[in-house]
Amino acid sequence: MWELIKNKVHELCLKHVPLKVQGTKSKRKNSWLSKATLKVIKQREARRKRYRIFHSNSNFSEYKRLRNKAIGLIRKDRTAHQQKLVESFKDKPKRFYAYLHNKQSVKTKVTRLMKLDGTISDDTVTADVLCKQFESVFVKETAVESVEVQDSIDLKFEELTIYKKLTALKTNKSPGPDSIHPMFLSKTAAAVAKPLSVLFNCSYTERRLPQDWKLEKCCHLANFQKKDVDLIQKITVQSH
Repeated sequence: MWELIKNKVHELCLKHVPLKVQGTKSKRKNSWLSKATLKVIKQREARRKRYRIFHSNSNFSEYKRLRNKAIGLIRKDRTAHQQKLVESFKDKPKRFYAYLHNKQSVKTKVTRLMKLDGTISDDTVTADVLCKQFESVFVKETAVESVEVQDSIDLKFEELTIYKKLTALKTNKSPGPDSIHPMFLSKTAAAVAKPLSVLFNCSYTERRLPQDWKLEKCCHLANFQKKDVDLIQKITVQSH
């Protein structure tokens, strides 16, 4: 049943969900400037060129007026842009840290590592060295004894409960191993809540889980701002 639902969702996504087209046009540096401000800046530059050719008090006074007007408009647009940024950062910490990272003048990158034989590693070897270092410091958990579960628990997965859970999903997260994006589930919660409710109830009654629900994606992320290579975080992405 899960394979039927997953294949149908993938089919609908390919048919109705538009793909994001990467534009070839480069983004303007100060995109927050309004058209009125850009117009005044253009007039200011034209007046400045004219003053450099024809030195006169009238040209300088006009250039000075446009310069002061452009400075005021730029400050006004920057303040409005910063206020919009503050509003967009609420409940979205990833956007806040991405903005701070974009404003950094010095970017930290993964450096090459020197192996024991003195040679310099490439990107693939560097990733292997970091993964081995992670494995050496990772704490292996001991086997946990199985605990008997009572079969008398009466659990029902209501359609309304599933609908509320789907609408509360964070749409800026990446999809799991099932390749179903959280935004799709959130936007189509009213349609998929019913089949998911039937699927969950059948899975609980039969005491079986689909194979996709047991999969996970693991990747290793290192904090390269510090020199210690053993400070590595494990990121796990499981199915929804």
